[in-house]
Amino acid sequence: MVNDWKIKILTSNGNDITYLNLVTEMDIRDNETVTVRSAFLGISTANDGNWAFDNDKSHILITDSDGNVDSYEIIRLKDKELKVKITKSSVEYVYEFEER
Repeated sequence: MVNDWKIKILTSNGNDITYLNLVTEMDIRDNETVTVRSAFLGISTANDGNWAFDNDKSHILITDSDGNVDSYEIIRLKDKELKVKITKSSVEYVYEFEER
């Protein structure tokens, strides 16, 4: 899980939305911190937070700086590949990352 990741493909209900740059990179560190970068509408942002596994390590929990927690289901985790899924407001987002 700990790695510097870059987005490979981001889908919304099966449609490729990678080009929107909603997420471009994610740095997951061994001190349980995370930085998520985006470039939506050409505006680069970086958001810091914390991460943890849930009890059975099937989800990664990301807490943003405002204390909001998102739970991402881990679909695939390998040395150089991470694929996670989350559903928000009836929309399923699937993030496929590769090692940066």
